[in-house]
Amino acid sequence: MAFLAPYAFVYNTAILLIGSVPDIIQAAAQVFLGTFFLAAGVEGFVGKPVKNIALRILLVAAGALIIIPEVITTLAGYALGIGIVVAVNLLAQRKEGKKDKASELRLAVTAVSGALVVTPEIITTVAGLCLALAMLIWSKRAEKKQKKDVVYVEAGEVLETVAQDIDED
Repeated sequence: MAFLAPYAFVYNTAILLIGSVPDIIQAAAQVFLGTFFLAAGVEGFVGKPVKNIALRILLVAAGALIIIPEVITTLAGYALGIGIVVAVNLLAQRKEGKKDKASELRLAVTAVSGALVVTPEIITTVAGLCLALAMLIWSKRAEKKQKKDVVYVEAGEVLETVAQDIDED
């Protein structure tokens, strides 16, 4: 993956912080998404494991397409990458027997926010970044809520229960 960085710098000098602020923001967001898909393909993990080698290769290709600063390749790479991410996560949820509509909604809105980020207009990029931040906050709050539902047991209570069970035997 590191060998792609010099090419990204040559293709788009905004990555080197040369250019207008909107160009720099958009270039940074695109490089982040491209790197995410490259890493996801190499590691085989997009929130859930990606076991199919063909999907992993497609994720790497999606990352490379996003890094190339052409509008059509960036959009094609994003569509390919996010399609795989969404499909893998939804299939994993269904296999686990979870039908969490809120989680599916967060995943769909996050996909839309990424699409806004990679479009060539700065206003859509900023809107996509704000939407992605909102989804991150929503996800963290949902995580905290799930943790509140979990019952924690102290080690002392467990030892007392075990000792009582031993005494009864």
